[in-house]
Amino acid sequence: MRPWVLGLALGLVGVLLSSLLIWWLASSDTSFSSRWLTVSILLPLGGVYLGWEKERKAEAGSPQEQNPGGSRVIYIVLGTLLAGLTQYLTFIVASGIWNADMIDPSHSGFFYQLFHPDSLPSLSDTRSGGSSTESGWVGMTLIGVFVGGFVMVYLTRKPKTQ
Repeated sequence: MRPWVLGLALGLVGVLLSSLLIWWLASSDTSFSSRWLTVSILLPLGGVYLGWEKERKAEAGSPQEQNPGGSRVIYIVLGTLLAGLTQYLTFIVASGIWNADMIDPSHSGFFYQLFHPDSLPSLSDTRSGGSSTESGWVGMTLIGVFVGGFVMVYLTRKPKTQ
């Protein structure tokens, strides 16, 4: 199995586990901030990173010199896309659960919400000063994309030689 396929498979498992974890947390507790939903991208990024590590070890054991720059881009793109997907799914799950009383019953199915995210209300957080912030599905997805991309660029950087 190619290492990037392993990274993709482990990343998709991370997306599934993150979505199930957020579903469980959102069902049992409504008091945590929606900003914590961004933490859910760590599982898919960890899966992609494990694929990257396997590729680095395979290249280190190879007698021929290879250029890891091209493969690095694959892992950065995989991590970025899976982080965005994870943020999108966590928004769908959390908004669907926390705002169930505000959603039209005909729009309450998961697959309807998945393909029509505009039917869901934004997630809002109220700060101690009384001000509130709202996060829609586009903003949450973009946060996942940017944070995931930056984390993968950092994780796949060339280690400093001593």
